Amino acid sequence: MCNYLYYNYPKACLVQVSQNEEICIPCPSIKSWLEEQALQYGSTLKGRKEAFAKMMKVRKFLPAIICLDPVIIYFPEDAAIKDETRWICWQSIEKIQYTSATAIVYFRDGMVLNLSHPRRIRRICDKLYLYVRLMNHPVSSFQ
Repeated sequence: MCNYLYYNYPKACLVQVSQNEEICIPCPSIKSWLEEQALQYGSTLKGRKEAFAKMMKVRKFLPAIICLDPVIIYFPEDAAIKDETRWICWQSIEKIQYTSATAIVYFRDGMVLNLSHPRRIRRICDKLYLYVRLMNHPVSSFQ
C-alpha cells in the first residue's frame, strides 16, 4: 500500500510512494487514475465527492473516497488543481502530530511526511473519520 501519490509530468505517470519504493504508473493525470479506481468499486469519483461534500458540509479540499469496504481514501495536501499536490493515503496513516506550522504524518511503514497547513489537514482528517463512522465502517483513530 502506498503512503501518498503525486504526478510526475516529465514522465507522464502517477507515482505511488511508500517507505521503500516509488512505483510509476503511466496515466494522463491523478484525476483520471482516481476516477478509474472509483469506477472499479462501482461509482464515479464526482458522485463520491458530491456525497461527501453534502454530508460533511464542505466545499474545498475534497477527498477521493475510492471505497469504504475496504477503506481506500486519498486526500489532497493542497488544492487539487495544483500540479504539485500530493494525495495522502488515509488508511496508511498511523498517527498525525500537529504543531502550529506543520502536520507530521507518521505512516504505518515507518515513513514520516511533514505537511504545511496543519489546521486544514486536521479538519480534513476529522471529517473523514466522521464520514467513515457515519457510513457504519469502524476504523481505528490515529489522531
